Amino acid sequence: MIAAIALNLSPLLVLPLLALLGLILLYHGQAFRAWAWPIALLFAWVYMQGERLEGVFLGCVIAYAVLVMLFALKPLRRALIGGPLMKLLTPIFPRMSDTERIALEAGTIWWDAELFRGKPDWNAMMKFTPPPLSARERAFLDGPCEELCRMLDDWKVTQEGDLPSEVWEHIKRNRYFGMIIPESYGGLGFSAQANSCVVTKLSSRSVTASVTVMVPNSLGPAERLLHYGTEEQKNH
Repeated sequence: MIAAIALNLSPLLVLPLLALLGLILLYHGQAFRAWAWPIALLFAWVYMQGERLEGVFLGCVIAYAVLVMLFALKPLRRALIGGPLMKLLTPIFPRMSDTERIALEAGTIWWDAELFRGKPDWNAMMKFTPPPLSARERAFLDGPCEELCRMLDDWKVTQEGDLPSEVWEHIKRNRYFGMIIPESYGGLGFSAQANSCVVTKLSSRSVTASVTVMVPNSLGPAERLLHYGTEEQKNH
């Protein structure tokens, strides 16, 4: 029955069906099978058609088979397409600096890797629970951070273009700028979760204050010195 149905399928219907099969296989991460299985089925259908198959369509089948072999087989693709293209484009691209290379190699991946794979594991995302705050971190959030929030008047800060002097003093005294720096170097030694909670809470009162605290703990030089600086620089 299946053979009879296959024999009566129009060429205009066969190719879309095979393309749909390829897309389904690609979605499930089966890159090679996405090329190989449709072409195998296509050749089987061609064989079953016999003399009924027109020459033009046979030419399309052969062309499709060549493309499959060219793009599905990694060694062949690299030798005939990737390699020549890289040689052609390499002189055009700017060279990566040592700083850029270090920055790229220093990073880590998390669920964002799942996202860029094109088929993220949503169950893994939903099961993720942030780590709990330590007693010290919770005390800071409920103590100094709460006190700083009471000191902030966002309208006044915006009008004056700066934080009040008592706010600056509070931030300095309570070491907000070193939340992610170990206590051995004068910081608070907080986790990324605690840092995020503090910035989030401050944001509810003043964007200026939250950004003031956030930048030294993210874009500032302290963490870079912690990873790449000399001991003298770290102590300083």
